[in-house]
Amino acid sequence: DNDNTGDGGSLRVARYALLETMNEKDMVSLDSGIHVLNLVLFPQVSNSLNIALPILGMDLVTLPGGKHLIAIDFQPILPIEKDSSDNDDDNEERKLFQNGNKYAKYEERIKEIHSIHVLKQSDVVPWGGDIPPKASRFFSNYALWTRLQGDEGLKIIRNEVYNAFCAYFDLYLELLLEVQQDNLKGERETSSDDEVQTSEAQRIIDGQRDYLFYRRENDPARPMLNRLYGNEWADEVISKLLFQMI
Repeated sequence: DNDNTGDGGSLRVARYALLETMNEKDMVSLDSGIHVLNLVLFPQVSNSLNIALPILGMDLVTLPGGKHLIAIDFQPILPIEKDSSDNDDDNEERKLFQNGNKYAKYEERIKEIHSIHVLKQSDVVPWGGDIPPKASRFFSNYALWTRLQGDEGLKIIRNEVYNAFCAYFDLYLELLLEVQQDNLKGERETSSDDEVQTSEAQRIIDGQRDYLFYRRENDPARPMLNRLYGNEWADEVISKLLFQMI
C-alpha cells in the first residue's frame, strides 16, 4: 500500500492484497481453496493536470469448486460521457477520455488491447454476464469480465488472462509515466483559473472516493468472506486493507 499525494508523481495510491487458503500444517497454498488477488491503482489528482484518469482495477478470484471470476479494467471514476457525433443513438460510444484531451490517444490503445485479448478470444474468455446497474458506472467498454470453471479455466488464467493482465497493466503504467512527465513540466489541460482547477480536482477526488464507497459496500467477495471468516473479519479486510478510504 503506497500513498503519494505530492503533485510531482502520477500515482496516488497503489494497493494490492493476496488471500489464499493455506494448509495449516506446512502453510502450503491449497489448489482446492480460495485464491484472491486484488490490485487497484489510483492516479494522482493534480492542480496542474485536472483530468479524471481511470483507476486500474484487477480482480482474480478462485473459489472452492474451481470457480474463477476475473475482472480487469481501466475503471472510470466519473460518469462516462457518450460520443454521439453522428447523431445516431445506436452508435453512441462511452468514452474514457474526452475528445481533445491530450491522453485521448490511449482510448484507441485500450480499445486495441480489448479487441485482442477479449473480443477475439470470446470463445476462451466469454463475457461474465450482466453487470449490476450500481456497478456499471465503474466499468468501461474495455473491461475483461469473465467466469471460468475448473482445471481448464485455470489453464486459461495462466495463459490468456495472464497475457491480458500484463497488457492492461503495462499500458496503464505507460499512461502514468506520460502524466508524470507532464506534471513535472507543469503543463495544464484545463482552465488556468485556480478556483476552477481546485473545483475540478475536488470533483475527481470525490469520484475516487465514490469508487471506494461502492467497493466497500458492494464488493462481490463480501458474502464469501462473511460466510467463511465472519462479518467482523470480512469488514476489517475490505474496509481497512482492500478499500481503505483515501
